[in-house]
Amino acid sequence: MKTSLIIISSFLIIFFILIYFNKINFLYLSEGMELQNMNVQGIECIDDKVNIIEHGGDIFELIDSQLNLIGSLLRKDAKTIKEKNSLVHSNSVLLINKNMLVSNAFDKLPARIASIDYDTFIEKGYVTEDNYTNLNNNSDVMAVYLEKISFNDSELIFSITKDFDHKYSYQFYDSNLSNIICSVNLDESNIQNVYWSKETNILSIIKNPIKNRLGQINNYKMSEQDNCFKFDLYNTSIILNAMELQDFKRCGNSNYYAYTKDRDSYIFKKINSFN
Repeated sequence: MKTSLIIISSFLIIFFILIYFNKINFLYLSEGMELQNMNVQGIECIDDKVNIIEHGGDIFELIDSQLNLIGSLLRKDAKTIKEKNSLVHSNSVLLINKNMLVSNAFDKLPARIASIDYDTFIEKGYVTEDNYTNLNNNSDVMAVYLEKISFNDSELIFSITKDFDHKYSYQFYDSNLSNIICSVNLDESNIQNVYWSKETNILSIIKNPIKNRLGQINNYKMSEQDNCFKFDLYNTSIILNAMELQDFKRCGNSNYYAYTKDRDSYIFKKINSFN
């Protein structure tokens, strides 16, 4: 009993010290935009416009609380249902020199990374077979999260992969996702997405501290080390919301948070405050 009290007391002391030194902060979100019968999996800021990625593959542009359909990630001309739906549950969409990189996550199937010409995608409204290239041939990977990183005049792609044993790997690639530059270590779990702030050189890992509940954003400062990079935890934001956090992005002067609950999704918007 005495040992338990000492452990609890020590934890509380450390906890409040971290709060005092702004290593842990709390955020409450209210008045979100409800999207009925939509399962939002990701948010991207493309050309300073907020894009919403829905589980079924549709990508929308969010303008003044209205969703305008941009296109679908469904491969409508594919021969099988499995191929048609190979890009559903996408969480990351990067636009690099008119080339769109898309990654997703599955529970029982290998994840995909697709290279798609953006102009053709916009023109056709969906992913045609001659505009689809699968870049992931690793059948042991169930989830991939991608983010574009600009650091010290270098353009990189940061990749987080999760295998079927729920173990994570973290790699830096060149801007074409062709060659691995190096790997890093992070102690993370329950990852939902990733975001890089070029204004602050902070990498944010978006996650749920309790599976499918609440929301947590771990912010890391990035620096160079031994021909690679290292991440030092800068602070942690705990979001007081009982739903499942899917993603967080900054676009313009606002922060956007995507949550899901049952069959519906919610987009919360807050005025930007840099870490």
